[in-house]
Amino acid sequence: MKELADIHNDKDNSGVTAQPVDPSSFTHLKGTFPGPPDTPYAGGQYQVDIVIPDTYPFKSPIIKFDTKIWHPNVSSVTVSCPPALRPPPSALRPQSSWRTWSLGLC
Repeated sequence: MKELADIHNDKDNSGVTAQPVDPSSFTHLKGTFPGPPDTPYAGGQYQVDIVIPDTYPFKSPIIKFDTKIWHPNVSSVTVSCPPALRPPPSALRPQSSWRTWSLGLC
């Protein structure tokens, strides 16, 4: 999958990682990303569980934090994407990637 290769190639710059839970499938991933600088989350490393729907990229991934975190847009079940990060389905494009979504979470 091109997106996983892009994430791997940019991990030293972005700090974002993602790998399949089962190497034979790209529909269930574990990912990590650093807390953004100049926020209460700075210095943290956050792990997430990512389920990629069959309709991706036209439907966003389902993301659940494995790392305990308090954030108004994060429940104990899934990330509740605020409207600014949740474009209408017609606006989702193939260039929307896990890296793009993860960098916009915090």
